[in-house]
Amino acid sequence: MRPARAADYAELTSARSKRIALDTQRAGRAVVVVHPLRHVYSLNAHESLPYDGVIETINFLKNKDIKLACITNKPSIFTDKILFNSGLVDSLDLILSGDSLERMKPDPLPLTFSCDYFKIKPNEAIMVGDSINDIEAGLAAETYVVTVPYGYQSGENIHIPKVDFAATTFSDIQSIVS
Repeated sequence: MRPARAADYAELTSARSKRIALDTQRAGRAVVVVHPLRHVYSLNAHESLPYDGVIETINFLKNKDIKLACITNKPSIFTDKILFNSGLVDSLDLILSGDSLERMKPDPLPLTFSCDYFKIKPNEAIMVGDSINDIEAGLAAETYVVTVPYGYQSGENIHIPKVDFAATTFSDIQSIVS
């Protein structure tokens, strides 16, 4: 990582990086809960880049004054680094990580929170996801559900009848936004 980017990243995440998930106090000392994928995330976060068509589609949506949120189950320390390094952080209006709220996907809370934040009804929102957790959260929140064919599918078929639109590329999202 170049020093200038490291300094920028440190400034961006200084408040979030100080938040550490703590378990209950036991025998007068805190027990730190370590995310089971921490090592994997730390190795890959600096290499994460947007899929083809993501930047163009985000620009298209922003030009239409559509608010954008990133809702992920990753801990914020890794989410922030990935979004900063990919250049996407400035395009987003809201970022919710796995440790931002009491519950995460597939629970609908992150989506309903986002709708409340943007002062919209769930049926005015589109959940774009790459996993069954995304589909379940979107359906439970009663948003439109769009899937993309890559990411955290874990080998599961996410092109199921329940979704409103199964994109073949991220750019396909532009065709459903009027």
